[in-house]
Amino acid sequence: MAGYLEEDEAWSYVFPAAKRLQQGYGSWEELGRAYELGTFWWREDAGAGSRNIVNGLLRDPQSPWRLIPWGMNLD
Repeated sequence: MAGYLEEDEAWSYVFPAAKRLQQGYGSWEELGRAYELGTFWWREDAGAGSRNIVNGLLRDPQSPWRLIPWGMNLD
């Protein structure tokens, strides 16, 4: 929607990345906690903000992390 890529081109990048994430992590929570840890090591003061983001995505009933199953077939 930002106009940098056409939608089809964007999906051609999203799906391979999503498949790699599924292979490397066992759940949305595991992915989120790794993200949280990564932001802490990148910039220590970002850790609390990352934790809030991850917790929100895990708890909000309308979050894509709650609506889309982690093991969804991406083929």
